[in-house]
Amino acid sequence: MRDVNVLRCAIYVANNLAAGWSAQKLLIIRSPLAARLPHFLHFADDDADGAREVRLAAAWLAVNMAWLEPRHGADCGDGDAAAEAADAAQAAALREGPLRDGMLLETLEALRSDDDKDLSEQARTAIAHIQQCLKLGAEPPTAATPMATT
Repeated sequence: MRDVNVLRCAIYVANNLAAGWSAQKLLIIRSPLAARLPHFLHFADDDADGAREVRLAAAWLAVNMAWLEPRHGADCGDGDAAAEAADAAQAAALREGPLRDGMLLETLEALRSDDDKDLSEQARTAIAHIQQCLKLGAEPPTAATPMATT
């Protein structure tokens, strides 16, 4: 149980960073933690409540990594060049990192029908935010069209 609490707390720290400034969000998106996110979304442990908390924290992290500040539309003006560049960098980092192999989106899609309503709702929210973020650029690669490495 103690290890579960440490993991849950670590993911929530990453959540707080991902909800912060663009540079903080990019740090989390490019971290090994983001690459392990699909595994945390399927986390199981003897402590069922602890495992649920890890899964919920991981789902929130997926939401926060893809969250775009409302900078566009009638209420927000046209945004500025720096904000648009930050959004584009975020979308690119998502495509090159956590979304590269398609595993995160597949996992979130599977969780949309999870018995845990909180988790299924977070999965739906994460998918919606990821799709919105990816509208800023090319779609993530599929197995048939691997992304070129730099």
